[in-house]
Amino acid sequence: MAPGCAARTLLVFAVGRADHETEVSVRLLRRCLTVIVGGSLMAALGAACVSDRYIIGRFGAGQDGGTGGGTGGGAGTGGGAGAGGQACSAGGTCRFSADLDHNGVSLLPDVLALPSISAVADLRYRGERAASDGWHADHGPLLPPTAAAARTEQPAPFTDATLAVGLAPGAPSYVAAATSADVGAFGADDVAVEVILRVALSAPVVAKGTADAGWTLSTNAGGALVLALGDGTRTAAVASEALAPGAWYHCLAWISHAMGGRVDCNGRAGVAADLGALGSITSAGSLTVGGVTTGSTGAVLLALFQLFRFPAGSFGPSAGWQTISRTRFAQLTGVFPRLATGTALPREGLRPSVAYVDIQHAARGPRMLFLVGPDWPRIACRTDELGIYGCGYLSEPQRNQLVDPAPSAWTATELTVTSGNITFIDDLQDMEALIPSANPVAHVLSRHQSFSGPRQSWTFFAHAGAGHLLGVSVAAHGTVSFDVEAGTVATPPAGVTAVIEDWGHGIYRCAYTVDEGGGAVDYRLSLLDPAGSATFGGDGVTPWVYVDGLQMDANQPYAGSLLPGGPQAADHLTYEAGDGNVPAGAVGIALRVILPPGPRLVDQSVLNVNLAGDQNNSIDLFVNGQVANFEFRGRAAGKTPWAFTHPLTALDGVAHSLAAGWGGPTVDLTVDGVLASHRASTSTAPPAVVDRIDVGFYARGGGNLQGLQSGLQIRSP
Repeated sequence: MAPGCAARTLLVFAVGRADHETEVSVRLLRRCLTVIVGGSLMAALGAACVSDRYIIGRFGAGQDGGTGGGTGGGAGTGGGAGAGGQACSAGGTCRFSADLDHNGVSLLPDVLALPSISAVADLRYRGERAASDGWHADHGPLLPPTAAAARTEQPAPFTDATLAVGLAPGAPSYVAAATSADVGAFGADDVAVEVILRVALSAPVVAKGTADAGWTLSTNAGGALVLALGDGTRTAAVASEALAPGAWYHCLAWISHAMGGRVDCNGRAGVAADLGALGSITSAGSLTVGGVTTGSTGAVLLALFQLFRFPAGSFGPSAGWQTISRTRFAQLTGVFPRLATGTALPREGLRPSVAYVDIQHAARGPRMLFLVGPDWPRIACRTDELGIYGCGYLSEPQRNQLVDPAPSAWTATELTVTSGNITFIDDLQDMEALIPSANPVAHVLSRHQSFSGPRQSWTFFAHAGAGHLLGVSVAAHGTVSFDVEAGTVATPPAGVTAVIEDWGHGIYRCAYTVDEGGGAVDYRLSLLDPAGSATFGGDGVTPWVYVDGLQMDANQPYAGSLLPGGPQAADHLTYEAGDGNVPAGAVGIALRVILPPGPRLVDQSVLNVNLAGDQNNSIDLFVNGQVANFEFRGRAAGKTPWAFTHPLTALDGVAHSLAAGWGGPTVDLTVDGVLASHRASTSTAPPAVVDRIDVGFYARGGGNLQGLQSGLQIRSP
């Protein structure tokens, strides 16, 4: 990959807590916000209030983002395989189509399909259907509430109207009526229990009876989700791998007396357990949701609980279970294609670490961060430079947490740093309060450190207290004043880029970007009085501002998404292609993409179609790091039949429609209706077979896209 220019460019992510509409209103809102791209992008809304938005506008006629219903039985599929293809929005016959801009429980079927048999869920409870009179079911009885009231209408990391229930820690939140003794019974059946939850340690989730006589689903002190089973005489337990506290997971527990048990989370297989010695799993107790929690960190949020019963012996060998778990996880998280004439299921190993996903649930609405577990693809929603709201798949390279995110880990001068009463945007912790001393001096939070790479973007989140002005400086580059009440930033000195973004609920993300030559320097955040002076006296008690999420991105052209820890692995979304998804001969591709403004430091791959990861036989559509435009390149047997750059810039923070084609007399790249066409080489033909679609990364490394994309189609012209 070629090295790029080193221009100063800053990207700030922004999301926050959402006000949630009903399922119907959310779907109508998505449709109303749709715009159509032809020769140019038409803005349906006013201009964005700040620059450097990093979001993809959702557009394209008829793109509803999924085939799932979810309001009643929820039997949507979220994509699927079919023979022969169908018409593409870009023309031709579609071989492969993945929206990559919509996810949630509406895409997860209420039918569990096995190779030889299918079953509709006996029980299906979605978080958005919980109300004051109890938890209403798509399938099953109403679960009455208890005195330990659950928190309803809790946000969840999805673009649709998926909501969650916050389970009370002191007692069950819901208990089935005594007349519903059979609800949740296992007996000798093969049973699958499916949940979508935010993990808390040592917390009950769902149970019928006890681990000695019945079954309980709970997390243990190590974070594993454990399904404990008992027939009244013998007990057994099956467990997932350890799950990260506070992160969201999709888990599917498999229970078969003949084949054993296992709990798969985010498509990863748990530890197999032998259940052959167990008898019928029965209990006279009622089904309960939640329970007494001891030693827990945080609260369980439950977005879905459903239970499937099959005749004993239906599951078949456990070797086939993971494919089903992975398929349902892909459907839920929005990466299962709408159409695939070849392999539909993405490859394993999207990202082996937790990450934050940021979602803005409505245009101009508040935003929120959600911590998600490994391999969870991040479908992010925000508003672009033209004010157009939309969603897309977020891809990022590997990044490290270079500084401590908590202010209490930094050096405080004439400051008291303590836990505050302002909830941070990830809803898992409170922001820390900065309290100035009574001395009439400077009150500073600082760090003296060296970071590799010339480009440095320092970001932090802040909320006003008794004061609202902050001064930020790096080395001798000058101080920038941020107003975290009005949401404004003073004009920065030469050589510095400064941005402030409103995340809702009075929280702003402030960013200071500069080229710094290296060596240890001072990073300073100073409290300012209402007149802008750094020298004043507080009362030693009252918080001046609240701060959290301090982050340094070094040797990057802009700040990335907030990091929960480090290192955060790169995102690798891959589909198999050579069995039908990519035709032989002439091929066309179409997609939508948005990238932060400014040139890259390296080339970044938007889409790479290759032969088993071999870049010597590949088609690469990428952003040229030196000229900030899209480039289209073909490789065959180590030679380059074509490589050319499109004349239109790609890096303006606005959604772009891309189409490319090869295998005919010309090689074409179209950006927003503007065609760049080159005659195909007569000496070197493009690769005859390609069998892998890499979305947003380059298999040789170093070329991960930092951007959002959606609406991927591959077609026969």
